[in-house]
Amino acid sequence: MLFLPTLITAYTPLDVDSDLDTEVVDYKEDQGATASSSKQTYLNASERWRRAILKDSFDRLREELELEPHATYKMILYVAVHQIKLLTQDDTRLEAEKERLEAEKKKLRKDVENQG
Repeated sequence: MLFLPTLITAYTPLDVDSDLDTEVVDYKEDQGATASSSKQTYLNASERWRRAILKDSFDRLREELELEPHATYKMILYVAVHQIKLLTQDDTRLEAEKERLEAEKKKLRKDVENQG
């Protein structure tokens, strides 16, 4: 039971206002856009989007708590389930990447054996 309150504390939403990120990207674009700055622009936009979703979720939960004080456990469960889903998605992506690398390694070994 100690894990869940820690989970909520550890995953409180970050500040959605990311003007600094935008300024950095704008500066890079002024200096001449490159592939890396385009990638950075995408990453910054993705991060702002993720933060906005988290903030919206926590705002809705806060409103619910004001209406229903006994909803604390509901909030804890909601956050825990959400984080488990995120972790599961990360595990799935990592597993797929691992399988792809294993297949590539096998292919390279076959190529080396065929050349040797």
